[in-house]
Amino acid sequence: MEGVILTLPVLMTTQDPWWLPLVLSVAIGALINAAAINGVAAVLRRSRVRRADAHGPAVEAIG
Repeated sequence: MEGVILTLPVLMTTQDPWWLPLVLSVAIGALINAAAINGVAAVLRRSRVRRADAHGPAVEAIG
């Protein structure tokens, strides 16, 4: 990571920013990935709550 931080200013001084699309695509990919993971986690949380609600009264009645 230190190497990346140290080389960024050197890359920014070049005339042709060939690395800019790469950096942007990695950043956008990371954002999409985080959003997808959060969405899946939210769906799993909701389904777990629904399952607990569905089985709650029956388990209490049996117990």
